[in-house]
Amino acid sequence: IDRVGGEGRQITVRGLGADFTRIRINGMEALATSGASDSSGGSNRGRGFDFNTFASDLFNELRVTKTTSASIEEGSLGATVDLQTARPFDYDAGLTAAASAQLGFNDLSEETSPRYAGLLSWQNEGGTFGALVSMAYSDRTILEEGFSTVRWQDGNFASVGGAACPAGPECSLIDTNSGVYYPRIPRYGRLTHEQERLGITGSVQFRPTDVTTVSLDVLHSDFDGSREESYLETFMRSQENRFDVIDYSINPDNNTIEYGLFNVSPLPNGTHPIRSENRFDELQTKLTQYTINVDHEFTDRLRGNILAGSVVSEFDNPVQTTILLDAIGPVTGFSYDFRGNGNTPVIDYGSLDVTDPSQFAFTEFRDRPQYVDNTFETIAGSLAYDLNDALTVSGGASLKQFEFRTTEYRRESTFGSLVCGLPNVTCPTGATGLPITADMLKYVSGFGSGLGAPSGIDTRWLTADVQAAAALIDAYGIPGVLQAGNNRSVEEEDLGGFLQLDFNTQLGTIPVRGNVGVRYVETTTTSTG
Repeated sequence: IDRVGGEGRQITVRGLGADFTRIRINGMEALATSGASDSSGGSNRGRGFDFNTFASDLFNELRVTKTTSASIEEGSLGATVDLQTARPFDYDAGLTAAASAQLGFNDLSEETSPRYAGLLSWQNEGGTFGALVSMAYSDRTILEEGFSTVRWQDGNFASVGGAACPAGPECSLIDTNSGVYYPRIPRYGRLTHEQERLGITGSVQFRPTDVTTVSLDVLHSDFDGSREESYLETFMRSQENRFDVIDYSINPDNNTIEYGLFNVSPLPNGTHPIRSENRFDELQTKLTQYTINVDHEFTDRLRGNILAGSVVSEFDNPVQTTILLDAIGPVTGFSYDFRGNGNTPVIDYGSLDVTDPSQFAFTEFRDRPQYVDNTFETIAGSLAYDLNDALTVSGGASLKQFEFRTTEYRRESTFGSLVCGLPNVTCPTGATGLPITADMLKYVSGFGSGLGAPSGIDTRWLTADVQAAAALIDAYGIPGVLQAGNNRSVEEEDLGGFLQLDFNTQLGTIPVRGNVGVRYVETTTTSTG
């Protein structure tokens, strides 16, 4: 299970990821997508289903089919997962009611997270008509903290032991040819998730005859959230020529620089490898599904089913804004040390006071709003005939239409054109960034509680108030530029049919069951991008 904010987002079945697992809700294929931090997959533009957009309380049946059969639609190498919402005929005649309430507590955010669910169902005494409605609501505030290297890489430093590279005698011991690696972006991080989730289902069932059941189902889910990612980081990646190595230690077990002491200088454009980064996202996923399902028994042996439905998922990430505060001028004595703790090192920022706004400048911003829409429309019918107690033959046809569309816009200051180059921004003469003022500033405090971090780490650092900083430079007034690589769409139509023979018998005292069959599908795809 892949998790975001402590909740399961996607599943892996038989070693295959979410793109290889097909999800059906109330009998028809569906796809719900959401967003996450870049390290957790970012915005979902694939075919993987994001389960965290729903409350599990909405479903009363789950079935996982790993073995392919002709009667199951194509499209899955991992598994087909069927989710079924409650229906009135699932319960006894009369009125049925159920309710639940939970209260969670996150000791890092010191916030409570309520969760409520309720169901009300009614069925007449004759069992010919019933109606049901259910609801689930939750509100969560979750805080995550940790350390990340953002992977490891090799590189060529400016100098080692006081001698400039590549001529210095120790340079070759830790350069790109040495097979020795350093952390790309060693950083402390705090992620704050605020999530509000509402799910509603409705179902009406009736039996016009003793052998016919009609089911009308509606499902709506609204998942709203925001996420703030605050990092105190050092971009060693691709900027090794700004690092003078004063001292270092190599771990011989994995050929990594487990300890390094550096002096760090700014880049030519005025930005700095050491920075405070704050990203804020607003996220919303809405999914609405309508299905009608008709079951009819023609005889004691012959029965049929017709299913028709539509499901629309809309994911909006209208705000994905990052503000970067860079250190000003050279920094001496920066170090990281994994020797005491391989998971969370001690990072010392040397001469840089990470709580002093006068030692930082507002240099860069980026905003990347993006949207993902998925639509399925399905109509399917099938017949099954019992040849005898051991053999059943079945067949059917289906038509499925799928539409996918995604767009992304960007507005940002770029390398060589920092915030000082924006039309509505005036920086002090010679400055490469805006001075940090109290109205655009806040602090990450109390970092590392419960993390098991070694003593001596910075538990407090300055960061940007994203909305205040964006307003200062009129960031949202800058026209967004459409990104061609993430502006694409797919339209797909599947017309298929199947014929299948099921057997369920005994071989001596051993039960034997299975099926053989054939499925034919014709797929027409149109894509742009």
